[in-house]
Amino acid sequence: MSIEKHKFKIVSAKFLKTKSYNLPYAFQDASMGPFSTFGYSALQLTDADGFQSETPVTGSVIPVLEAMLFPIIFSSEPILYDTLFDKMYWAIRNEGHRGQAASALSFIDLALHEIASMRENESLHRFLGAERDWARVYACGGGTNLSIKELITETEGFIKDGYDTVKIKVGKNSGTCMAEDVERVKALRNAVGNQIKIAVDANQIWSAEQAISFSEQISALGIEWFEEPVHAADLQAMRTYSQKASIPCAMGESEYAGVVFNSIVEMGVKHIQPMIPKINIREWMHARDLAIKHSLDLSSGYFSQMTCQWVATAREKDSTEILIPIIGTLNEFLKVKPEIKNGKFLIPT
Repeated sequence: MSIEKHKFKIVSAKFLKTKSYNLPYAFQDASMGPFSTFGYSALQLTDADGFQSETPVTGSVIPVLEAMLFPIIFSSEPILYDTLFDKMYWAIRNEGHRGQAASALSFIDLALHEIASMRENESLHRFLGAERDWARVYACGGGTNLSIKELITETEGFIKDGYDTVKIKVGKNSGTCMAEDVERVKALRNAVGNQIKIAVDANQIWSAEQAISFSEQISALGIEWFEEPVHAADLQAMRTYSQKASIPCAMGESEYAGVVFNSIVEMGVKHIQPMIPKINIREWMHARDLAIKHSLDLSSGYFSQMTCQWVATAREKDSTEILIPIIGTLNEFLKVKPEIKNGKFLIPT
């Protein structure tokens, strides 16, 4: 049974939150950080039959949930999923479908899918249509605050743990140290050899011209993709970079609406990155199908131990990102979690 056949009557909601805890080491990228602590929050929904979901949630969406979406899901009578989703979708219209309100809807959407999968006695990824119990995974780290020696040591640890693809941060000091960024990428390639795939991520810090220059300086190193080389809202910069640079452009982590990926693809982006739960499940599937239609690469990160369930519905080559220094620390809070082995998330059934 698909979720469209399910009716929902939610009777309670609870927010859960850990105390902030210290990360193993500070992490910084081009435009944010350093982060030395982290905290995990979850939204727990219970339906009238006692089924209970527990999904990650960011604290910034709680006011939207309480003011706009909870009044809809706490209905007096059970509501079919399609009707419930449409009510919530249009309730946030004036807040916009490309920001925190859209993310709030996505958290609810995820919770409803979890409840529906429990009713069907299926794991979530199988309920979503996955035909396999694994998804590729790559390790992200390489903070701009790490020295070259620390970067290499961290990456060697990733490789030892079974990752064959790593992504590192570039754009040190708000993009003002390009020569040092180039040196770091070259040193890492020399250290790990050609068997390990390397991607780079500038977190939107550069102009198209700067990103093209950086790409030219590292293009001989066999870089898999260049993530967010330019501002996520600058479609023309995406087009300029994609037309002139040889390293494929990856974009999409900042998007909350599936239809935006149509424009990203038109700009020449070759690797798209829709992220649950920033984006709701319907729109994630839209982006996934775009990747299939246009033969693009796809990856998805954020709460990776959960996101891998969606990636399992995509092609075998598509992958899940796990930000080891931060998201990797969530494992101690999870009773059920995927195992990482030989570059794959092995997803529990």
